[in-house]
Amino acid sequence: MEKFCIFCGRRPQGKTAEHVIPRWLMKLTGDPSRSVSLGLSMSPDGSPKSLFYAFDEFKFPACGSCNKIYSKLEDQTKIIFTKMFASQPLTAHELHILLDWLDKVRIGLWLAYFYLDHNVAGIQPHFFIGSRIGLEDRMIEIYRSDYDGKGLSFICANTPAFKMLPSAFTLVVNNLFLLNVSYNFYLSRRMGLPFPRKVAFMDDGRWAIDPEEGLKRKINPIVRDSFQPRGIQILQPIFGRYKAIPGARAYYENDYVRAHSMDFDRGIGKIFLAHERSVSEYPEDPSALWLPHEAQSHYSFANKICIRTAELQSRLVEEGPSLDKLSEEKRRAMKNHIKLNKRFTRLMVKAIKQSRLVY
Repeated sequence: MEKFCIFCGRRPQGKTAEHVIPRWLMKLTGDPSRSVSLGLSMSPDGSPKSLFYAFDEFKFPACGSCNKIYSKLEDQTKIIFTKMFASQPLTAHELHILLDWLDKVRIGLWLAYFYLDHNVAGIQPHFFIGSRIGLEDRMIEIYRSDYDGKGLSFICANTPAFKMLPSAFTLVVNNLFLLNVSYNFYLSRRMGLPFPRKVAFMDDGRWAIDPEEGLKRKINPIVRDSFQPRGIQILQPIFGRYKAIPGARAYYENDYVRAHSMDFDRGIGKIFLAHERSVSEYPEDPSALWLPHEAQSHYSFANKICIRTAELQSRLVEEGPSLDKLSEEKRRAMKNHIKLNKRFTRLMVKAIKQSRLVY
């Protein structure tokens, strides 16, 4: 398998490597030399199995210049996690940085398995970390458990659905559970922003999008399948790539969209907080509103969030773009992938409920 930089996708320039799981996070959550749980994978019989890898295995090729560019993001995120572990206030800007970092880790994990699995599926990645940060509507669901120790794991980071569509996973750091979603128009319609009448896959990998004007009012809850018991949802609409589509900019040129923008020119929305069917703009000044009030039982909740993540991944795949514009061959392949994903998710949920999996 030919090496590629996980940031830019080109042949790596300079002898550097990127820790998809950053060393600073390993140190904050335990012994850096330990093995780490990286979600679930598929056994030869199609059933799910738990994955454990040594930290040293998660170091992948990167250009020296690319690695340097993202070192600042790592430094900023380390400070944010230190505050979170201490239950300290966070600003809207810090949550924006955290969402950028989760984009980096989520896509980094997706690309990492191309190397670890020697790309047995023969998939050619069409995007890399550098082209996916801050690209789509995104969310973090934050939950707090009663665990008083240290630990780090990733939930559903290697499922068939994640390989097909790396848009949702859960990061567990010490006593915090962070379910991260980044997906096209995931929040836009119910936030009152422009959204498409229809989205369809094209044979060349692009999506055909037919945009229309937003509702200019919010519909609560913003995320329809909100989880119980409730945590805190941090929401950020992102629309830069869609505002640039010919004929679509007019739908964004209005006071409502601008009022919901952190940076309108770049298409970056403000940070919003959703809790118990209400949504409000997150304060620019430091605030403890990000912190869930109620602590969950750690291990029983881990199984619940694992099921939640797997079912969410499956739903995003099943409710994705239309297959109508694909060639017959690609349409058939996509339907097979969706069918395989549904079977895996069903088996996974069953195994978790029977307590035969470690998250």
